[in-house]
Amino acid sequence: MTVYKTLVVSAAIAAVGALQISDADYMQHAARYGRTVQSTAEMRERKARFAERSAFIAEANARSGASFEVAHSAFSDMTEDEIALRFSRVP
Repeated sequence: MTVYKTLVVSAAIAAVGALQISDADYMQHAARYGRTVQSTAEMRERKARFAERSAFIAEANARSGASFEVAHSAFSDMTEDEIALRFSRVP
């Protein structure tokens, strides 16, 4: 059984490595969360972060036995600084 689980996880990781995010995938996410971008460069950067997090999500959900499912949120294309600002308090 352990060998089978290893093969399943290895296959999932290989699939994640080949994960491609289209502009339409990212734009659907951006529209859902009301995201606007100021330039093509910003869109590329946000799409790249979204793709990285999509790979993490696919890998996490491929693990068997989890009692939860990982999914995208409004934070999926944000930088670490943007996320920190959302959770920081201003005196």
